Amino acid sequence: GAGKVDDVSVGATREEDASDSSSKAVPVAQGSKWLVAKLTRREMVAHDVGIFSLSLSRPLLLPTGKHILVKGHVGGRSTSRPYTPIDAPNQELHTVRVLLRRYELGKMSRLLHDLPLGGEVFVRGPIGRYSHKEMVRPRMVFIFAGTGVTPIYQVLQHMCADEKGKEIEMVNDAETKGKEPTIALLGQHRELRDELLGSELLNMVESNPDLISHYSVFLSRTPAELSSQAGDHYRPGYMGKIDIDRAVAHHARDAVRFLICGPSGFAKSVVGMVEELGFTRAD
Repeated sequence: GAGKVDDVSVGATREEDASDSSSKAVPVAQGSKWLVAKLTRREMVAHDVGIFSLSLSRPLLLPTGKHILVKGHVGGRSTSRPYTPIDAPNQELHTVRVLLRRYELGKMSRLLHDLPLGGEVFVRGPIGRYSHKEMVRPRMVFIFAGTGVTPIYQVLQHMCADEKGKEIEMVNDAETKGKEPTIALLGQHRELRDELLGSELLNMVESNPDLISHYSVFLSRTPAELSSQAGDHYRPGYMGKIDIDRAVAHHARDAVRFLICGPSGFAKSVVGMVEELGFTRAD
């Protein structure tokens, strides 16, 4: 059989009115309930990117690989977008933190960037088809660009926590059952200043060398003579098929699973290169 390509970020769902002020945590089966979410903190991490802390009307349980839907009103009309919080998964969250870039044509991004502290939106979750247990393989290749780093970061938090001694993830494939997975991490940005969660990812890589064995970040608008102070994991230019093949390393195709997340044009390009390497997209 062939390897599989999967995208962590999953699409939109049907909107409903906010309701239910129960104080109990929301389990997966009740992810359709809209919760009132109050903006309590906005931390700008770049000129057009912020981390938004949304205090929920009741706590939310968010499993690994799941995301939320955020809804607000712009010009009297409802609009919603899916986001993956950067909080560690599998815990009861009273506040969710969303990393969000401002897009001038993005209704929800402009709403949140302009929302005053204390302003309210609505949150629904958990949402998504991703099943981490089913995804684990001996070689996990995580590929991201821009704010697409957030689903990758969430899954990494879970796997690194396991690596620290909670519950080591074991692959569930019959031929490789019981073997611990390793991760290759590939990122793409325009410039160094566009990198998001860079220090957090680097700390994960340095703290988990047995788990994350390959880490490269490509900078498309950066001169070939990268500063030595930037870090030896940076590469000038664009990620190519040969770079993805190196990340797969010596692993058999059936032993590899991809998580790809980023802008649609980027994701389409990466999926094309992955398929040229002999992998097929998951159903």
